[in-house]
Amino acid sequence: MTFSLIKDYLPKQYSEDAPQGGKRLSPKHLPRPYGADPLVSIVTVVYNGADCLRETIESVIGQTYRNLEYILVDGGSTDQTLSIIKDYEDSIDYWVSEPDRGLYDAMNKGIALSTGQLIGILNAGDRYEPEAIATVVENWQSQTLPAIFTGNCRVLTEKLDQKSLNGDRAILESGNPQKLPIRMIPHAAVFVTKDVYESQGLFDLGFKIASDFDFLCRCYQSAIPFHFIDQTLVTTDPRGISGNYYKSECDYAKIRLHYAFIPPWQALALSFYSFTSITVHHSLEILGLWHFVEARRYASSR
Repeated sequence: MTFSLIKDYLPKQYSEDAPQGGKRLSPKHLPRPYGADPLVSIVTVVYNGADCLRETIESVIGQTYRNLEYILVDGGSTDQTLSIIKDYEDSIDYWVSEPDRGLYDAMNKGIALSTGQLIGILNAGDRYEPEAIATVVENWQSQTLPAIFTGNCRVLTEKLDQKSLNGDRAILESGNPQKLPIRMIPHAAVFVTKDVYESQGLFDLGFKIASDFDFLCRCYQSAIPFHFIDQTLVTTDPRGISGNYYKSECDYAKIRLHYAFIPPWQALALSFYSFTSITVHHSLEILGLWHFVEARRYASSR
């Protein structure tokens, strides 16, 4: 397994014709002072996300915590994504749009471009709770760095307006890091101090779907402290069962076997169980029953 370091991405020279903008490019731009409130960088990566990007951006710029740096990396969208980004240009510190090598390459760019002491990654379609960043910063300031902070994620069982969330239509996915290194935790509710990325490296581009799991297992192996905040920090839209779930489970299996936190037979048995569960869930989705079953399964966690 190979992964890049921040220095591999910086200095990054974008092509001259790559659309880019944001407050950072203004002649009047000044570096943000750290002061009493530490600077937090939020990275959003997007590709043809015009149908969901606006809600994501508004959830970031509407945070009660104000000392935020917002970085947006677009993979060269061909829909109305750039138009939406430009609508919010006065609230975005830096954005760039150019083809990349996939989701994790875009995330790595965003991390390398960040200057904050704490970094969160919020993909297009995900939305922070209004006090999410303030909650994480409050917990962070009481801990010793470097560290990783995790929280819970509300997964909607059907597409809803953010203002009309109903507890009966959402599943609470725990971000308790005790699930590592066996299971993934919701990445949208993970915040990492930049010095962790500097010491542990960025996302491995060899994994197209589960590189975030690999990164967290790498940190787990290196005894990076994980701190769990038992609060809902983020909301995501419904997750359909697709072939990507099989591909991600293949990556999970490789990662579990590589780090050897559990015996090989247990890792393979876990993957067999997951493949069976995915198949059952896929069948239920075809029958129109998947979201109903998931809601009943996690009813006690709401």
